[in-house]
Amino acid sequence: MVELIPYLSEKFINVEIEGRNYSETIQKLMDAYQRNQNATNEAAESVLAVEVGHEFRQLATYERISTNPMRWTFWVSLSQPAIVEEVKIELHKTFNPRIITFSQHGSEKVREKMSITRDGWGSFQISVKIKLVNFVGWRDNGDHSMLQHTPLEMVWDLYLDYTRPEGTRSAVTKWTVGRG
Repeated sequence: MVELIPYLSEKFINVEIEGRNYSETIQKLMDAYQRNQNATNEAAESVLAVEVGHEFRQLATYERISTNPMRWTFWVSLSQPAIVEEVKIELHKTFNPRIITFSQHGSEKVREKMSITRDGWGSFQISVKIKLVNFVGWRDNGDHSMLQHTPLEMVWDLYLDYTRPEGTRSAVTKWTVGRG
């Protein structure tokens, strides 16, 4: 299949079968193939660094649109966004929407740094799941076991410190990624 796609793109630029043009479908296949090739080449036994963190600040009374006294921004930064298919962020059940998805194919695109900003009053845990593109797997950095193809999972404690007017916390986690 992998060798067939470049062949198809060269031979069948304008394909019409029974009055239907399939050029757009072939172009989509080529685009997906190229993204996969770029991601696979980028991930040939390298390190994926993922930084997560948040910043917060107390809101002045005139800034509040509700009773929430704090505004916070949570972020996820990727050292290799091309090998990431999807990043799913799950907030506390009181938020709507509760799940925010950044995807290579969705309206919110995976990029080097993704962030969300909300107003709130309490501390809670945020779940992050990172799905890598096909044929790219991961293992803990320094581990020499087989590559895993399940989503990378992280949990972040979003802590709002009421003793300070503003603050920032972040941490970096690294995984070995590769083709296989």
